Amino acid sequence: MGNLLLNTHSVIMCPHGGMVSHVPTTYTSFRVDGRRPMFITDTFTVVGCPNFMYGPSPCVMVTWLNGTVNLLVKGKPLLTIASTGLCQSA
Repeated sequence: MGNLLLNTHSVIMCPHGGMVSHVPTTYTSFRVDGRRPMFITDTFTVVGCPNFMYGPSPCVMVTWLNGTVNLLVKGKPLLTIASTGLCQSA
């Protein structure tokens, strides 16, 4: 069994508890559980990260390292629950 695909109903948080907001940049009629899937190339911003331990450096965006290999939609990989994201600060 493969990894579950993430969709617009999935909840993603940064390691410090900030909420990740998904901004779709690839539009398709493909749906996961009736919702739009999350592509590795979409924009992901972080809101409310409380990381101020070593100065003001809260997470502001997420860059993804890996997505699906065998399933591509419009030639782009989708995100799964096993995808790894890097949170970046300003």
